[in-house]
Amino acid sequence: MKNNSILLALLLAIMVRPAEAVDFDLTASATARWAIDSQNGTSQALGITVEPELVTRFDNGWKLTSIARLLADPIAGIRPGDMIR
Repeated sequence: MKNNSILLALLLAIMVRPAEAVDFDLTASATARWAIDSQNGTSQALGITVEPELVTRFDNGWKLTSIARLLADPIAGIRPGDMIR
């Protein structure tokens, strides 16, 4: 296994040209979900999602895209059976 890793590292070092310039693009999107009880106006649920995306372009033709997802549920009050018919 160790020999395979060394061989792969050597092949990648031979095949890949070094990058001389780098270009970054950073974008992000945010989403919020809010559920309110229609009977008394209290909050039943709140969910927030933030998704930053970083795209790195190298001048040797390589591109690296990194995407993260941050989730928060500060109010998680909806359960099965909460709906009033």
